Amino acid sequence: MRCRCSRTGWPRAPALGIAPDARCLALLPGSRGAEVEILSADFLQTAQLLRTRYPDLEVVVPLVNAKRREQFERIKAQVAPDLPAHLLDGKAREAMIASDAALLASGTAALECMLAKCPMVVGYRMKPFTFWLAQRAGENAVRFAAESAGGA
Repeated sequence: MRCRCSRTGWPRAPALGIAPDARCLALLPGSRGAEVEILSADFLQTAQLLRTRYPDLEVVVPLVNAKRREQFERIKAQVAPDLPAHLLDGKAREAMIASDAALLASGTAALECMLAKCPMVVGYRMKPFTFWLAQRAGENAVRFAAESAGGA
């Protein structure tokens, strides 16, 4: 037996300014200033690349407060001024539910996105010195775990 199935869209999409049957990507660059500063450019460039492949792609960006919105708008003006994006005041959960996929900062948003059943890519970037420290700590942790397991 065959069933006909078609995508009907998301009922919450129009409340966010998105057509219910539109292909939609949520960008969630984080709630802290450092996260927004470090991740926004990469997230915007990713959205631009995706729009070259999917010209009908809608981009929604929920931002936690006015300060983060201002910060994101400044970065967007420099990196992707022509990228159409719906900037939202809060409404992260609604954006996740209405989106086909999300690109988000590592953190609580990943859990929220999973609970919203929205496919996601989690991005994280750190400053070079922090990365160097993490590499060194990681090497030592692996070495310690191996020595402990081997009984040395």
